[in-house]
Amino acid sequence: MLTGFPDPTSEAADWPWAKEDPELSPELENLSYRQRVSVITPSYNQASFLEKTIRSVLLQGYPNLEYIIIDGGSTDGSVEIIRKYESWLAYWVSMPDKGQCEAINKGIRRTTGDVIAWLNSDDTYRPGAIFKAVKALQDGDAGLVCSRCRMTTPDGTLLGMYDPDLPITSRNLIMLWERSYPSPPQPTVFFRRAVLDRVGLLDESLHYALDYEYWLRALQHFDFHFVDDIWADYLIHPASKTGRGWRPFAEETYAVGKRYWHLSQLEGSAHVPHHRVESDQIASLFQRRL
Repeated sequence: MLTGFPDPTSEAADWPWAKEDPELSPELENLSYRQRVSVITPSYNQASFLEKTIRSVLLQGYPNLEYIIIDGGSTDGSVEIIRKYESWLAYWVSMPDKGQCEAINKGIRRTTGDVIAWLNSDDTYRPGAIFKAVKALQDGDAGLVCSRCRMTTPDGTLLGMYDPDLPITSRNLIMLWERSYPSPPQPTVFFRRAVLDRVGLLDESLHYALDYEYWLRALQHFDFHFVDDIWADYLIHPASKTGRGWRPFAEETYAVGKRYWHLSQLEGSAHVPHHRVESDQIASLFQRRL
């Protein structure tokens, strides 16, 4: 337990409002702590959700954690929430930026960890998520790992499970219409520093499909493994990008898919002209996730 850790603002008794250590198996408890994990949270005017996100990271109990918050100059009380927890942060700043992607990149540049992840300021880790991700990376040779992800409303209602139902390959990420949207659930993704060193930062020209594009870039050099577990909750609410509708996601995903279309042919699939795939088809796949 973190010494002097502040009480939550909420009176809720569930994770992560309750100050309880995650229940970990002896195997996870005995993990080598030599792996430093860096987590970045980009945020802008998310005071309604930010404290829950922060607590879900800091209460993981992982002893070698570097937590960085990049706030875009919030005016809704977010800064006061961050200051409440600043003693447990490696770094934080609040100043205007160009959006989520730039904020994540600012945070990544400051990381020193062996393992890197970002968690948006309205999503939360499940207990033990960081331990389990580190173990998955230690036990295999993948550069990136992910798990299933719960999709919830602010009141905790479960909307569905975000589950990569195909092997995570470039072809399956690009050929979205074949079965169902297979992109890894971003809140559950952790990757080795070697990925960052090889493929660089996120593409700041993107607003919606920034993670999708990054996975496609990384898959050209690294394996991406799925772990049958649940490491995070992905919040759907009206103020979120997802809550505003699927079409912007579909259109940007379509554009990214065109950029990387050649990878689907390199993996041995039958040639399919990209002009036969319409953004409306991709939009319908996004909608089926709920």
